[in-house]
Amino acid sequence: MASGGGVALLLGLLVLAADLPHIVSQDRPGYCLELPVQSTDPSGGGSCNQCSSDANCPPGKKCCGSPCGNTCQAPQPNLCRLPPVTGPCKALIRKLYYNWGKKRCEEFVYGGCQGNLNRFDTLEMCQEACGGQGAP
Repeated sequence: MASGGGVALLLGLLVLAADLPHIVSQDRPGYCLELPVQSTDPSGGGSCNQCSSDANCPPGKKCCGSPCGNTCQAPQPNLCRLPPVTGPCKALIRKLYYNWGKKRCEEFVYGGCQGNLNRFDTLEMCQEACGGQGAP
């Protein structure tokens, strides 16, 4: 039989192990911008696959997917501020995005892949997510 101290130690280790994924994988706030297709990372360092989570990035950066792998990028704090991104695919899909400067939802053509989170199927969805934000 295990002693009382051994059981307490075991329970303590189990609690610590349960919290470990939260400590290691704490995502940083913000959203990733969609980057154009390129062969190296946007910072000019020459390496694309430089992170697997936000914890691998320097302070103030977020691990974001890009066409050449995961790179550390400056996050966008609000999806409603993101520009419309058609993406590299060739579909012609009508979508809506929130125009931060004009403070309204507007149509744009989405190619069907990649893009960013400022992309909505209906006016109601766009207004619910972003309505009332931005400059008047």
